[in-house]
Amino acid sequence: MRECKDATFSSASSNIQVSCSPGETNISNANIRINDVCDIDTARTAAFLLQSRAIRAEQFRHSDAEIDDNAWHILLDLMVSMKSNKLVTASDLLTTHDVAENIIYRYIEYLISVGMVERNIEAQDMQLMPLKLTKFGLALTTATVGQIGYELVNF
Repeated sequence: MRECKDATFSSASSNIQVSCSPGETNISNANIRINDVCDIDTARTAAFLLQSRAIRAEQFRHSDAEIDDNAWHILLDLMVSMKSNKLVTASDLLTTHDVAENIIYRYIEYLISVGMVERNIEAQDMQLMPLKLTKFGLALTTATVGQIGYELVNF
């Protein structure tokens, strides 16, 4: 668990201010006003995020893969890259996900070992090896995102 030390976050686009010091958190709005038409209910949004995490856990429960948040974000990144025909390498994931190099390589190796990700072994440097979802990885990720999307529409 990360400790909060005198941190302040504010966003002009969302009109929310959060300040945090040890033992105290102050959130200025319970609802975030995005524009003149749209108020975001933060509790409802949080409930949906928890629901989407439960869906992900359920979808992956029957596979051999244990997918945590970091692994899930890697899978999503690879899914998006495949749909847009963009190559993604370990180096790209390091930049995008802001995770330590040794950690990202462990995730990649794990996802390869459970058959969700494959890499092009023609590249000499592991950082530059293109990564992609396997057919199994794409099918499971797509099914999970589809279920989450369905729940979002009906939430």
